[in-house]
Amino acid sequence: MQESGYVVSPPRGVLRRAQASVSGAFTHRRVKSPPQLSHCIEHFWMVQWDFPSGSPQVQETLPHPNIHLTFTRSFDERSSSSTVAEVHGVKSAKFSKCLEGQAWVFGVKFRPGGLRCFSEQSTCGLTNHVVPAAQIFGPKVLCIAERLRPSDAIDQMSSFLGQIPTNRNPQAEFAGQLTDLIAEDSTLTKVSALAKKAGTSVRSLERLFDQHVGVSPKWVIRRYRLHEVLERLHSNQTISFSQLAAELAYADQAHLIRDFQQLTGYTPVRYQKSVQMHRVT
Repeated sequence: MQESGYVVSPPRGVLRRAQASVSGAFTHRRVKSPPQLSHCIEHFWMVQWDFPSGSPQVQETLPHPNIHLTFTRSFDERSSSSTVAEVHGVKSAKFSKCLEGQAWVFGVKFRPGGLRCFSEQSTCGLTNHVVPAAQIFGPKVLCIAERLRPSDAIDQMSSFLGQIPTNRNPQAEFAGQLTDLIAEDSTLTKVSALAKKAGTSVRSLERLFDQHVGVSPKWVIRRYRLHEVLERLHSNQTISFSQLAAELAYADQAHLIRDFQQLTGYTPVRYQKSVQMHRVT
């Protein structure tokens, strides 16, 4: 995998991060897409792990409004030796995966709306679904999958995707830009405020997101605000949950706690204590 172009900013929304230990190895790399694909691809990523049987690790992340194309190859003798190519729609719940044995996964993280450059597949129809990659990209993607190796995955996928005739969709790109705005501006907490910035009605905004992102603008705003809660919990700062609830436009502290627990499975206080204990150990 090429060494240039690494994404500088760390991933957000990680609840439990697998990591290398005395009993196993783990790496996670994220690399920017080439300029000619930057309008539709956020970045490439790869995870590799080797955890002996009986010593698995769990990786948990909060959902993002992105679709992923993934290639998974396991070296477990119980698994198929072929590479599995899939397209993962936006997932509304947290992502949790138990990592065991030896395997690697290479992924393409599309920008919100980015998949529409390559396919007319309904974006909302993919939400909470996983489909064979050939269903979206045709049978040639299976040939690419079998040739894909960690050392040249980026070059191969950049070439493959770069050769597909793309349809620049202004509406899809606009949906992606609005999603970026939500992620970057933590004070943007209401759909009506986003619609005003977009110069459109709330209903038109909802249709735009449904068609090109796969989830509602309210969902995106709420998920990114919970990402902000998670980042605060990862800090060493003392947190006033009532003040944080007000900052993120929750009716009160109880609503924030309920939303966080429903999505993550932890109360904010319990999660914060687990983070502090992990630092000590």
